[in-house]
Parts: sequence; structure tokens; C-alpha cells
Amino acid sequence: MPTRKKRGGAYSVKYAGREAANNLRRRANTLRAPDVRLNEMDPQKLYTIVIWDPDAPHSPSFLHWLVTNIPGGDVAKGNTIQAYYPPSPPAGSGEHRYYVGLYEQSGRISVGKIAQTGFNIDSFVSRFGLLKKGVKMVKVEPGY
Repeated sequence: MPTRKKRGGAYSVKYAGREAANNLRRRANTLRAPDVRLNEMDPQKLYTIVIWDPDAPHSPSFLHWLVTNIPGGDVAKGNTIQAYYPPSPPAGSGEHRYYVGLYEQSGRISVGKIAQTGFNIDSFVSRFGLLKKGVKMVKVEPGY
């Protein structure tokens, strides 16, 4: 009997063609949205990608990108709620951590307008009943 391939929900995040997870990046290499590849996703499910900065001076964090209702892992077909806003750690603030979260939705969600400043990932996940599939982190240096 053939074995069924498990849909593990693997994903990659690349800035300027290089894997970004747990690596330090120059701000100049993060000016364009990352290439996020969702591999082995269930084609019948919808997903959400979120990028946020917990080190921003806006408590609790700053929202940098939000795409919802991604069908079967095709990010380009999702609903962009917050267009990509490049990392911009202020001079003198040191490196900032940027988290790229992948979440599975239980169905289609309608988010509406959402504030970038004071974004709370835990409240957002709870409000929409999202299931965390993974979170990757990239550090970005201040300046260019």
C-alpha cells in the first residue's frame, strides 16, 4: 500500500534570494516583500501570513505585512490587508526582530482595516481562531 505524503506545512522566507530565518539582514536587503513559499499545504485550506516587529517603540508591536485567505499556499492569491512595509529600525535602537508567522484558518475571514501601531499578534490570532503552523524570525540592522 502506498504511503500518503504528510502535509507538514513547511514554509520558507527569503529576502534578496537568501533564507531569512534566524539570520541578520541589512535593511537595504529587506526593502521588498520577502519571497514566502508555502510548501506541502493542504489545498483545501486557507492560510494567513503576518510580519510584525515586537521591538518597535509602539507597544506591543508594529504590523509590517498581513495577507489572509491564502488558498492552499498560493500567497499571490491571498487578500492583502496590510501592504508590505519594510523593516525600519530607528537609528540607535539596535537590531530589531521581525517575526514571520504562518497560520491556518478554519475558514474564510474578514479582517477589515487594522492598525499597524500597537498590533497585538496574540489578540489577532485569538480573534480569528487561527492555528499557528510556524513562526520564523529575522533580525534587521538599523540604517541602510
